[in-house]
Amino acid sequence: MLLNVVAPHLLATAFMRSYAPGTATAVLLNLPACALLLRAALVDGYVRPDVFLYVGPACVVALLASIPLLFAIGRRLPV
Repeated sequence: MLLNVVAPHLLATAFMRSYAPGTATAVLLNLPACALLLRAALVDGYVRPDVFLYVGPACVVALLASIPLLFAIGRRLPV
């Protein structure tokens, strides 16, 4: 969730040069909460920093890559 603040919310806002839905919630709620949880997980040893450095960005790439697929699926669902 922490990386989800940056991609897609902040990136979408920057690229579109206008507010992207969910950006305020991501920055005001998700960012501080997830930063505290990540810090605790790193301090307590639940998350290894070396693993987080490659798994985190990989998750962001997978999330961004799935967006067109999810929109295509959404268009096919009955309303």
